[in-house]
Amino acid sequence: MQTQAQLRATVYNALLGDTALVTIIGDRLYTLGKNTLSEATDFPLITFSFFDTSAEYAFGGSSARSEDIIFQLNVYTDPGKINQMDAIIERIKAAMTSINYRNISRPIRFLEEDIDKIVRPVRWEIINV
Repeated sequence: MQTQAQLRATVYNALLGDTALVTIIGDRLYTLGKNTLSEATDFPLITFSFFDTSAEYAFGGSSARSEDIIFQLNVYTDPGKINQMDAIIERIKAAMTSINYRNISRPIRFLEEDIDKIVRPVRWEIINV
């Protein structure tokens, strides 16, 4: 079983280990809590967050039991660059499947009006054993 920090590091390393993805986004991969979405931020970028579906981590557990672990990755890009977003999603798919995560979300895109960027959230899960 992996700790939350190990799970987060595995996802982070898999994404930045994909050279084709890094060619597109550079090092703009952030945890969701980081204030990254200002007008001055370079795009495209990816934010990711860990969903604790059992609340075990919230109550002091150091590792999760055999359970679904879910990460949400949000891809942000300029409105005129949907093709670039599609390329990023394909690279995310390659990176996440290489570490045995599976996609559990449907395609959706929306406009983040306050920053005038297109956002596409994608959720991935794995069984933590």
